[in-house]
Parts: sequence; C-alpha cells; structure tokens
Amino acid sequence: MNNNIITLSHKIQQFFHRYYRLFSSHNIAEVANCYAFPCVLSTPEQFLLITKQDEFNTEFTRIFLQLQQASIVEFKATKASYMVMSDQLFLVCIDWQFIDQQQQVFSHFSAFYHLQYLADQLTIVQVNSQILENSLTLNHLLAIEKIND
Repeated sequence: MNNNIITLSHKIQQFFHRYYRLFSSHNIAEVANCYAFPCVLSTPEQFLLITKQDEFNTEFTRIFLQLQQASIVEFKATKASYMVMSDQLFLVCIDWQFIDQQQQVFSHFSAFYHLQYLADQLTIVQVNSQILENSLTLNHLLAIEKIND
C-alpha cells in the first residue's frame, strides 16, 4: 500500500471515529460540522436534500429521538471500506449495527457515504442507508477498531 493510501485511510478512519463519537453523544451541532451543505440523506423510503443548518437540526433531532424511543444504547461498525472516486471525492461503505438495552441488534444496515475533501477537511455530501444485502466491499479496507470507540 502506498503512502498516499495509508494517509488517506488514516484520515477517513479519524473522520469516522470522530463522527462515531459525536453521533453517539447526540451532539447535533458537532455532527453537522461533519456534513457539507447542501447534503443529501437518503434511505429506501426517503430522500432529503438538506440545504440549511436548521433543516439538518430538525432531521437529526428526529433521528436521535427515534433512536432514544427504540432504546438504542450502542452502535458499532462491523465492516468498513472505501474507494477513491477523484482527488476530492471518496465513496465509503460502512455496515452498522444499532444495539438496544437488551443487547439485541435492533438494526443492521449499510451506509454509503460520499465524502468530499476540500481545504484539508473531509465532509459528508451524501449518505445513503441501505439494507445489509446491498453492502459492498470497496477497494480499500478500513480498520473498524479505529472507528468504534
């Protein structure tokens, strides 16, 4: 593996480790700093174009409330990989498990993140959550232990 890929892998792992910590703490303001505006959030049931901070805050308040109501106490990455699409755009696939108070898997799904790299900073421009069967292993593996805390 060449030095550029090692450095890039490290930056992406750091980015998602930070994202993991902020998402775990339900810190909407700091989670928002991980996203570019505009950005797209999509699932098989919903497609949202988020253009402003207040739209983001509303959607993530709803997401965090839904997780709280489902008694989600933990989530973790079970697989992670990425591919380089251009000098400034990367596709990352992470399989996530959301675990409830009884330590049961509430949800296990794949999330595909399009990351942009501008001014030495990674941000999410699109995240698409999919059923686990749509998971992909992309060109470069990420160490999940560096994401999960």
